[in-house]
Amino acid sequence: MFGIPWYTWAIAAIVAVYFLLKLPNRNRYKAADIVGSSINVKPQYVEDMIAKMGSEKSDLYSKQIVAWKDKDPSIVEQGVLTFFIYQIIKNDSPENVKWWQNRLDEFGYRYAIGLGDVETAFMFLSKIVNTGSESEFLEAYNRTYM
Repeated sequence: MFGIPWYTWAIAAIVAVYFLLKLPNRNRYKAADIVGSSINVKPQYVEDMIAKMGSEKSDLYSKQIVAWKDKDPSIVEQGVLTFFIYQIIKNDSPENVKWWQNRLDEFGYRYAIGLGDVETAFMFLSKIVNTGSESEFLEAYNRTYM
């Protein structure tokens, strides 16, 4: 086709597909980087959580953090707390929870969570948690880890 070797077209097609797949996820990568760098953890851990949220919730979480990070620091804090709650859901061993509490404290974030924090996190994490159990989660957290 036009004197260009077939493999050049193949490479061009692969590059185009790569960018078409990567483009819609750029806010997710940025949000993972913002939250991860806020508490000095690899963004891949945050990306794992974002991927489990489902398309609609992950887009909302990511766009909110990326758009408001400079205007409202509480948005980033809520993103960090959502990640913290996700880590507790993944592994609720006292050693793990204490490690994450220390991590948040070290970087100036609170680990004393309230019902609003849990409700927000559960809204984003509704694919992996039972919504409606927010108060039970908070009560167990406060009883066990505070």
